[in-house]
This record gives sequence, C-alpha cells and structure tokens, in this order.
Amino acid sequence: ATCPTCADGECAKSPEQTCVDESTSPDDTSDWVCVCNAPYEGREVGAVAQCILNECDASCPTCSTGECTMGNTVVEQYCEDPNAGMFSTGDWRCVCVLPLTGDALRATAACELDECAATCATCEEGRCAPASEQECREGSVAAPDTADWTCQCLAPAVGSAAAAVAVCVLDECTASCPSCEGGACAAHSTWQECSDASTAVASTGDWKCLCSAPAAGEAVAAPVPACTLDECTEACATCSKGTCTTEGQLCIDPEKDALSANDWTCNCPAPQVGSEVAAPATCRLDECTATCATCAAGACPAPYQTCNDPDTLATSLEDWTCDCLAPAVGSAVKQRALCVLDECEATCPTCEMDACAPAAQQQCRDPNTAPDATGD
Repeated sequence: ATCPTCADGECAKSPEQTCVDESTSPDDTSDWVCVCNAPYEGREVGAVAQCILNECDASCPTCSTGECTMGNTVVEQYCEDPNAGMFSTGDWRCVCVLPLTGDALRATAACELDECAATCATCEEGRCAPASEQECREGSVAAPDTADWTCQCLAPAVGSAAAAVAVCVLDECTASCPSCEGGACAAHSTWQECSDASTAVASTGDWKCLCSAPAAGEAVAAPVPACTLDECTEACATCSKGTCTTEGQLCIDPEKDALSANDWTCNCPAPQVGSEVAAPATCRLDECTATCATCAAGACPAPYQTCNDPDTLATSLEDWTCDCLAPAVGSAVKQRALCVLDECEATCPTCEMDACAPAAQQQCRDPNTAPDATGD
C-alpha cells in the first residue's frame, strides 16, 4: 500500500529481500519488515535489512555441501565462514577441531594431531622428562594415528620408549661426550678396556680403565699407568704355564708390566746354577765347588791335588775326582787321591833328571814317593 507508514518500496531497493507485513490490521502500522530472501538471512523492521550469507549453513552455488562433516571427519572438523557478508562468498573453510590442527579453503581439511605438542587423552603432555635428557617425537601426525609418540633420549645418551618415559643410558665408554672415555684405555695399552659403573645420564666421569685378565689394575677416568702381569703365576699366551716348575726350576718375571712379554726366566735351584729366558734352563752343578750331599766338600786337599768334575750337568752326580798335581801322579773318584812323586822318573826341581849316569853303571831309587818327601 501507499501510506505514510507504508514500506513504499524500501525493501525492493535490495533484490535479496522482500517486504512482509506480518499484521494487515489497520490499527497495526509501521510494522512491516524487510526479510532477506534465501539463501540469505536477516530481517529489519521498517528499514532495509542487512542480509548475511553463512556459506556453512546455507544452500547456494558457493556454499559448503557438507565437506566438513563427511564420513569420519564429523568429529574432527567444522565449517567456518569468516565473513558472512552477502557479497563475501567462497571464503568458507573446514577447520579442524582442537586438539587437531589444520584447515582448508572450500574443502575437507587434512587434520593433524601432534601428540607431542597438543593436549589430549593420548598426548604426551610432558611425560618425556626431564627435558634435559629426553624429548617427545611424534610418529605420525595423521589424525587417526594416536598414542604413536615416543620419548627419545637426547644424544649422547641412548634409549626410547613408545608412549612412555624412556630409560636413558649414557655409557661413557661407547658414547661421544666431553666426559666420555673416547678410546683412551685401548689407546694407552691393548691390555686395557673401559667400564662404566653407572650409565645414568647424571652419572658422568665415573668410567674406569680396567686391565684385562689375567693382568691387574684399574684407574678412574684415566688409563692405568701400567697393567701388572706376572707371567710366572698367571695364565696368558706368553706366560710360563708351569714350564719351569715341571722341571723343578724357579720361574722369575723380572718386569711385571703386561707390555713386557716373554721375559720370564727359568732358574735352577741352589746349589745348581743356570738360567734361561722363556724356556727351561740347562742346570749345572760343579760338585767340586758347590755344597751338596754328593759334593767333594774339601776332600781333595791342596797343594798336591785338586778336584775335577768332568760333567757339570746337574743330572751327572758323584763323578768328581781328586787328581794329583804335576809332577805328582794319581787320581781317585769321590775320594782323596794317593799322590805319588817318584823323583827318579818325574821332572821337577828336586828330581834326579838323569843325574845317575851312566845308566849302565847306576840307577836312581826314590825311597819315599810322597809329594812332600823330596830331595831324597
């Protein structure tokens, strides 16, 4: 109608809206309304309406057709129209529902769930602690994949655990770090190896260099100056292994540094003499000079006789002799010799020396041939 309170074509100024008089009673005036035509929304009493177009809810060529609520995505994402102005079209987005992240313009979003950073029932939420030792690593951020995060120990420590706190291990013998061994033990000696008593990350500088058996010795956080190895008593490639003792000989290792190999000696037991390096010794026993049960022990008195041992091998016993000294003659085995000095036959200062001549007329006779009876 045309009247002072009538719309008078106000709503027609916008093609997206229509004038509606909800009460046509003559008493009800100025109650006409501009109502936005579908798919637009909005109404205004007695004035042109400000029409909006929510492309998430409406049906229009540019509107969402359920891309954000299709299939399994119904609980993961929703449609959002950032500008519902009637002239702002084609700007709706699918937005992932927290704790998921991600959005897509006019399309289904590929939602992601970083369980290391998000807050959710299956999320890490600070379990990988302390942060100085381990960190959270997400296996897959694809939204359907949950509880696939791991606690990974930070280098140089090693260790990981699926969806749980990791037990971090720092073996200072094998790891690379300022306090680590770094091969120092083996570099100092092939006899040394590293051992870390505690592999806890907070326990550093407690590794040891240990001498490998049968050598002995250890040092904390440093090489052992010298590993001790007695090649006579221990079992090793270069050790005596009873070589000496089976022969009744004494083994002596003069230098007990493990790096000094094959220097042990077999030594003959007294009164025998003899020594050999890394092999049984050839033992000798001079029964004339030694003191033993079978030895001469002064049986051959000087100055007329002397003791001789013809075979000084320790296995050749009781073969010594008392031998008279020239010009006396005589010998006896294992006893004092009966020495004879016949001055008629011998050559000596007091001997006859052909003084009884000519031989056809006289001959020499020595009435006493004892070595101390001379000149008679």
